[in-house]
Amino acid sequence: MRTFLKRGLAAAALCLGVGALAPAQAATTTFNFTGNCIDCAQTAESETYPVTATLVLDNYTSGQSINFTNFVSFTYATTNLQPGYTVLNGNSTGIAVVPAANTFYLFSISGAITPTVNVDTLALSFFPLVDVTPVNSINTQVTFDEEETPIQVLNGGYFYLSQGGDWQTCAPVASSCVAPKDFGDQGRFTNAAVPVPVVGPLGLFLIGGLAALGLRRRG
Repeated sequence: MRTFLKRGLAAAALCLGVGALAPAQAATTTFNFTGNCIDCAQTAESETYPVTATLVLDNYTSGQSINFTNFVSFTYATTNLQPGYTVLNGNSTGIAVVPAANTFYLFSISGAITPTVNVDTLALSFFPLVDVTPVNSINTQVTFDEEETPIQVLNGGYFYLSQGGDWQTCAPVASSCVAPKDFGDQGRFTNAAVPVPVVGPLGLFLIGGLAALGLRRRG
């Protein structure tokens, strides 16, 4: 009977205890962007000016091409030249969402994020929430050249990061985007912190049961 109970607890530990120890797998991945804003530093009369942004992707594998369905949101923090802004995916948020201040909808996206080797690329364009009809949104697109550098902006905004770390952005918050409002170098994405696995009550119970049987056997 004792052997049977021990084997039962061991089997339960393999089936359930391991699951209790493993963290829940999230469908979304958050990447943190950092860079140096050259024109911000010039305005602030400093050598460097750090900027940050957050990119959230859904069901994305590092190194693969980003597509429209992967995109959840992109948030760029305020600098001394560019007000902060947020870009949403109309497919996931619903086109009828009441617009918040400095919030836009995604128009196009391309690139790939590979934080471990720092060869990230990202080119996204977006348009104002006040102009969300399919016909009008076509008139708010950003045109990219062969290297995916923004060359024409029609009432929309963009964020662009090249593989070498050079980047630029503009959101039509206070004025149109005839030129980048922020641009710089040393741009890269890193993975946000991953939660540390937590042992749940079931895992603790099973581990405790196995430990008790081991002690009893040695006794």
